[in-house]
Amino acid sequence: LPAFAADFSGASALEFTKRVVAFGPRPSGSEANLKQQAYILSQIKLDGCMVSEDAFTAKTPKGEVAMKNIIAKFPGKSGKAIVISGHFDTKLYPAGRNFVGANDGGSSTGLLLELARALAKQPRTDDVYLVWLDGEEAVREEWAGEDNEYGSRHLADRWHKDGTLARIKALINVDMIGDKNL
Repeated sequence: LPAFAADFSGASALEFTKRVVAFGPRPSGSEANLKQQAYILSQIKLDGCMVSEDAFTAKTPKGEVAMKNIIAKFPGKSGKAIVISGHFDTKLYPAGRNFVGANDGGSSTGLLLELARALAKQPRTDDVYLVWLDGEEAVREEWAGEDNEYGSRHLADRWHKDGTLARIKALINVDMIGDKNL
């Protein structure tokens, strides 16, 4: 096995997921979402990667909402990049519905945190960007129009403008990966 694959731990990814889910529902702009952002940042800063915070304000059907994408960059040598992304927010539901998104934003967040741990100090040809996206869930009950994917649309526009998109040779998005019967 390559060293990277041998260092990845499914048990550790599950433990990260459990810690994230323990924050409870994490819709964009909520206190739990902010706590989760701080947790993600505290963990990836341990991995020695370059960290950037991509804060923005999304115009949603429920008004303006502060959101933040988090990006961990592990440098390579080729000048090209591979991106692995997933979202960390949960769907906003009416009060009383305790949706914690274990199989949704929780599992992708746990996987990305474990990937960061396993990637640390591993040599690589291409840059690897791990991206935690905020605002992927709709703020209304039903997904409709552009009431979703706020973080990915914002980041794609930013990367288009700054030239990063031209360097990306692959993007893998992980979502809904925690169910035992995928």
